Amino acid sequence: MCDNKKPTGGTGGEDARIDELLMDTARLMRQRARMRMESIGLMHGQGKILGIIRHHSDICQADLAERLNIKPPTVSVTLNRMVKNGWVERAPDPRDQRRIIVRLTEKGIGQLDAIDANFDAIEDELLNGLAETELEALRSILPKMRKNLIDAAGGDNIYGDMPPHGRGYHKKRNGDDGT
Repeated sequence: MCDNKKPTGGTGGEDARIDELLMDTARLMRQRARMRMESIGLMHGQGKILGIIRHHSDICQADLAERLNIKPPTVSVTLNRMVKNGWVERAPDPRDQRRIIVRLTEKGIGQLDAIDANFDAIEDELLNGLAETELEALRSILPKMRKNLIDAAGGDNIYGDMPPHGRGYHKKRNGDDGT
């Protein structure tokens, strides 16, 4: 087991703690994502909802709330805004008229394209200047670290089948599966 409990060195570097570097990097990524999402008219959580709907077409509101791990009324309020913006539409479930399903509109698909482009740009900003060997190391190490944390929590992954990134389900990019 390696000792990563080195004293912090301010801006990072050889003497920085790994956990602090990861948390600070994640915080900066969330900040960039929030700024970029706001620039295309998205509020907190709406991008994730669009991504889930893309992956699970015609999903009912209750299932959407469960996947997001939030209360159905909260999803309903957010969906009201998204319907108003023309990104999604609600319809009765043809198999069960008591249930309401949510589906993407053409405008919502366009918004997903804008989200994907913005996250591609954030990734480019993040990885700028890294050599291919460093990228390969990250792709190898980070999933192992993620698995360590899931295992330490007793295998409980609160995100279920959501990929490790927080923006819903990303389309394939550069030959990978987006996870």
